[in-house]
Amino acid sequence: KYHYKWMTMMLVGHGAGELTSILEGTVFNAWYYRANGAKIGKNCYLAGLVVEYDLLEVGDNVAIGEGCDNTCHTVENMVIKLSRSKVESGACLCPGSF
Repeated sequence: KYHYKWMTMMLVGHGAGELTSILEGTVFNAWYYRANGAKIGKNCYLAGLVVEYDLLEVGDNVAIGEGCDNTCHTVENMVIKLSRSKVESGACLCPGSF
């Protein structure tokens, strides 16, 4: 069942690509993440790649730079493996991190 949800999020994400690029680094991006199921703390700068919003948790005072890969999956032997990802409070992910 989760696989269907994941595929739906992938399709929606592609369709909303322009919107997400416009929202990067704004307070509205945190709202967008929350609307898609992410747990986002206060005072966060969010600019990076996210696919599985519902598996992402970001603490307070976090900066995620442009080009960071915050996906919560890997593909191993043609199998998608999903796992929760947590960015602790006060963390700073430099541009291009993954």
